[in-house]
Parts: sequence; structure tokens; C-alpha cells
Amino acid sequence: MTRARYWLLISLLCITAGCEEENSEGATDTGLADDAASSADVSADTADEDATPTVDAGPDGWDPANCEPSFEAWQRHSKPLVETYCSTCHGEEPQFGAPYSLLDYDALLAGEPGERKVDRMAERLLDGTMPPPTSARLPHTDLDTLVEWTTCGQQHPDHSQGLQASAPVWTAPEDPPSDADHFDVTANAFEIGLDTLDHYECFVIDAPVDADRFMRRFEPVIDDERVVHHLLVSIDRDSDETRDSFRCGGFPPGDGYVYVWAPGQAPIEFEDGGVRIGPDDKFVLQIHYNNGAGVEGVRDSSGFRVYHGPTEGTEYGLASVGSPYIYVRPNSEGQTADSCEVKRDVYIRASWPHMHEIGTEFETIIERADGTEETLIDLTGWSFEAQLIYDTPAQLSPGDKLRTRCKYDNPNDHSVYFGEGTGDEMCFNFMYISPPMDSPCN
Repeated sequence: MTRARYWLLISLLCITAGCEEENSEGATDTGLADDAASSADVSADTADEDATPTVDAGPDGWDPANCEPSFEAWQRHSKPLVETYCSTCHGEEPQFGAPYSLLDYDALLAGEPGERKVDRMAERLLDGTMPPPTSARLPHTDLDTLVEWTTCGQQHPDHSQGLQASAPVWTAPEDPPSDADHFDVTANAFEIGLDTLDHYECFVIDAPVDADRFMRRFEPVIDDERVVHHLLVSIDRDSDETRDSFRCGGFPPGDGYVYVWAPGQAPIEFEDGGVRIGPDDKFVLQIHYNNGAGVEGVRDSSGFRVYHGPTEGTEYGLASVGSPYIYVRPNSEGQTADSCEVKRDVYIRASWPHMHEIGTEFETIIERADGTEETLIDLTGWSFEAQLIYDTPAQLSPGDKLRTRCKYDNPNDHSVYFGEGTGDEMCFNFMYISPPMDSPCN
């Protein structure tokens, strides 16, 4: 084999395996170089050889000095992921310029906190430079698992990184309404095991009201942020459900969705009125759990808080527009689109775009009856774990149209179709509208 063909082969392998190019000084930057750079500032008293290094907290309060990643979680969850995504370069015998293996637990934890290979690994996962840009992005749950393990559950990846939106996230006033009552809807010390990964649990809770009320404000109540990734709430009206909780994938059952929370979403509040809740209704609270750090003895009671008042003012409901016609071929990009015509006067207060794991872009356009167009919401850099509610007030009139389009990038060796499972896909814009109805185009 000629030298030119040899280096061409190495280059192609590095592109497909995720190895990075050499820097200007000839040193290979794999994102995990064992050099002076580290995920925390480390200083020592050079006059005292026995002095203990001072380790500053890492990003957003992550403290390597207070973290010894679990060996059991490494064996069960994290090592298989490293073998899958990193071992081409960082295997038992490092290749393509990688400085060391990432498969030896003891070697990863050797050294002072802040200077260990596992700390460098965490930093690179958090800042998005590992795997490098030439590699396929890690699935959400796998990235969560690795970050949680390397930081002992102190950190979660920022899934909104790269997300760009045409509208701001809907944010409530800092203080709740002074004249409103409130109640909490939460899980009841739900046990999270060491093997709890990518787990969706639904909790059924009776609405604690004795007459119809308007829910005016929603706030997240996050008990153990080490294991909670997002939550979704539906209302089941006149339900005969007898289970307190059950495992559930896709959307939670019920007659309509009322609230969603993911990291980055602030409380939401209606300026006037709210969403109706009645004494015969039940909440179905779905929580997505992932114990990638292998934290022991976790019992979670996360959920949400509702501020409510009399049925006065504007009544809102959650309606949807979008397309159920989705087919994305293996290892391909695809899109779906739908248009519907508004039949009556409708006010849109906010938008919650929804796709699943292979979604990339989302938009809903208002086409006015006179032919002019307005953007209701436009997203790029979609992340399934960054499902946020956006501030998109708009008044619609008969003859206006809502056009919704979703784009996808399918890295799998199988086709993806419409469905409720996270491995399936969706394309919906759920909107708080008034008057309440299933769709503004009904």
C-alpha cells in the first residue's frame, strides 16, 4: 500500500470513527488529551509537597472533588456505551492518534479530582466537543447516561445547545397571583433503581377540587434533578383508571394535554383566565427518568404546582395542528407538512412544538386570507429533550391558514413512521388557544 493510500485510509477511518485532526504543533487533540488542561482549575502550594490541590467547581456547580463515578453503573451502562461510540479510537489499544484507552475504570479515575481522565471526558461531553463534529451525534438517552455517570448525577447535558427559535420561551411573572389557591401534583416517592434508564412512568392523581376551576399558572416541582429529564401532563376526564402508576411510553393517556416541562422552561401563567379542571377529572403525570449515574436509594416525588381560581375570564385549551403522515427512509433526511384553514375567530396564546428523536427543524406559518404570511414559530437545531413552550400570541380569523412543516434526519438502518413511541416520529404544534377546541381548523 502506498503512503498516500495509507493516509487516505486513516483519514476516512478518523472521519467515520470520530477521531480529530492534528493541531498545528502535531499533537492529536482527541478531546481527552492528558495534559495541563482540565475541567476544573487546580492549584497546589508548591512549597508543601503534601498540600492537597484545590479543586474549583466545574460548569454550573459540578464539583469533581465530590464525585467518584459508580463502578457498578460503569459496568452496567457506561462502559457498553463507550465501547459503542468511542472504542474505534479509544479502545483497549488506542488508535489513530488517541492518547489512551477509555475502557479501564481504574485508569479513568486515577489522579487528582479535576485532572482525571473521567473529568476531562465529562467536560468534553458537556461542551459538545466529544464525540467530535465529524461523528454522528449521540442519542439523547446515551448522552445523558454518560454525562450523568462522569459527573455523578451533578450535571445533565444542555439539550438546547444549538436550538434557535423565532419566539422567546413563555415566561410567567416571578411571583404567582396573590389571590389564587394552589395544589401540587407529584409522584409519591417513586423508587428509581440502578437500572432505570430511559424510563417513562405515568402517575394518576385525582384533581383536588370540589368544583370547576381555572388553572391559571403552572410551575415545575423537581424533587431529584439527578434522574428527572422532562414531564408531560394530560387530563383524563370522567376516567375509570384505578392504577396509581404504570409504565407508559409515547404520550400519556387522557383527553387532552395541559402542561409540559423540560430544563429551561420557566413557569407559565395566563394573564386572564386559564385551563378548566373539574372535580371528576384526573391528572396523568408522565415523568421521564434516567439514572445514568447509578445513584442508589433514589425515591422521587417530582411533578408540578397549579395555581387556580374561579372560572372567570378567558378559557383556554390545548389544541393541535400538524401531520400524521410521516415516513423517513433509513439513513436519509425527510419531511412532512400539513395545511388547514381556520373556520372561526381563534386566539393563540402560546405554542409547544413537538417532534421526537430524529426531528431537526419545525415551523408553523400563518397564511392570512389576503395572502400575506407571518411566522408563528420556527425552530432549528431541534432536541427531543428541550421541549419548550414559546410565547406566540396571534389572532386568527376565518379564511386564515396554518401551515406546519417538520424535517427529520434518520441515522438508523430502519425506516421511521408516525407513532407515539419515542422511536417513532410526530409533527404537531400544540397551542394554548381560546376558545378551547381540538383544532383551530375544526
